[in-house]
Amino acid sequence: MFSGKKIKEKRKEMGLSQEQLGELIGVTKVAVWGYENGTKTPKIENFLKIMEVLNLTPDELLERDVNVICEGVDTYSFKISRKEMELIKALRKNTAVRNKLYKEFDIK
Repeated sequence: MFSGKKIKEKRKEMGLSQEQLGELIGVTKVAVWGYENGTKTPKIENFLKIMEVLNLTPDELLERDVNVICEGVDTYSFKISRKEMELIKALRKNTAVRNKLYKEFDIK
């Protein structure tokens, strides 16, 4: 499913207005509003432009799971959902909660 939420999040992170993003991808601010609110789905050419301008992957825009490969003593791969990635990002920002979880689960 197409993620308008991700477009809005990245647009704001980059300090762009809907009008500015629209100019960069060749659509109106009303079209950008529609993408962000899920009332409009971009044509493939606009989808590609959104990916390029906002530096997003197709998986991020379609809210698909992402493959993660871990290397070290053991090498393995698994899928991680968008929600799980957001949780990891939130934990990285919140040191107190992260440290509490480390302690609770005896992670060193």
